[in-house]
Amino acid sequence: MRCFLKGFLGALLMLALAAVIIPQYSDYVARAETGVLLVLLEPVQRAIEADAAKQKSFAGMAKHLALPAKIADKLTVFEVSDAGEIIAKGGRNGQMIILSPSLLDGKITWRCLGAPDHDVPARCRSARP
Repeated sequence: MRCFLKGFLGALLMLALAAVIIPQYSDYVARAETGVLLVLLEPVQRAIEADAAKQKSFAGMAKHLALPAKIADKLTVFEVSDAGEIIAKGGRNGQMIILSPSLLDGKITWRCLGAPDHDVPARCRSARP
């Protein structure tokens, strides 16, 4: 009986650990995928920055920017708005990323928003009270 109890408790412990570890690993994989997407979207960001530096605004950015071929198969949605915002969706969990540029004193900064929060890197999580 004692041997059975040890085996049962061991199996129960393994199930409890799996219940905690598997969801966290899934979130980690999704964040890693989103991090890769952010790196792959950098050429689009640089193209927007170059055009905005010439024009001194983000107006009309969507007309001539295209999705780089190397990430076309990784995204289900890709769009550049006329204001220069990059909207991308991809990954196993359908992570959505919005990269929003702003031009202040001739310097371009990017703000990253993403959803769902647990599937995106910390810099893209929305601030909630």
